[in-house]
Amino acid sequence: MNVKFVIRPLEASFPICRPKFLEDIVNQHGTIDRIWFSPGHIFISVQEGKQLLTVDAQRLDNQQNNSGVHIILDTGSKLLAVLKGVPHTVYTVQSNGCVLCWSFKQDSGWSLSQRFDICNAPTAEVIDICYNISHNTIFWCEKRQSSSNKPAYCICRRQLKGVMQ
Repeated sequence: MNVKFVIRPLEASFPICRPKFLEDIVNQHGTIDRIWFSPGHIFISVQEGKQLLTVDAQRLDNQQNNSGVHIILDTGSKLLAVLKGVPHTVYTVQSNGCVLCWSFKQDSGWSLSQRFDICNAPTAEVIDICYNISHNTIFWCEKRQSSSNKPAYCICRRQLKGVMQ
């Protein structure tokens, strides 16, 4: 069995390496807030984190109209994180505690497959979040208003049953 390796420049497969591509995103959607990477996908938040764009990496000769940018989330709450689940699955976490599960299929793109809330109080705000894959558990810092009008910060955790696996 012969294995043949071919080396291609990164720019041939990964459009984010092209400065003009980034300029076009900024010109069309506004300043880039954050960028997350997942195998085969790039997630870009714009509009102060309230809109999420996705770029699905593919060879340039396979791209149609060379755009490749899709809006998958447009919300009034700031996007905090894009967490990787199983292959072709990501979870977007908003500051209001809303978690959305997105699944990717090559022929149809991104689709929303699940939604759940993680905040323990109605006025709470998620400050940061992380996912421990070995325990299938998410941990987050939640900011709550106390009776003394000073914010209280709580570290919360939730083991997920079949959600991110």
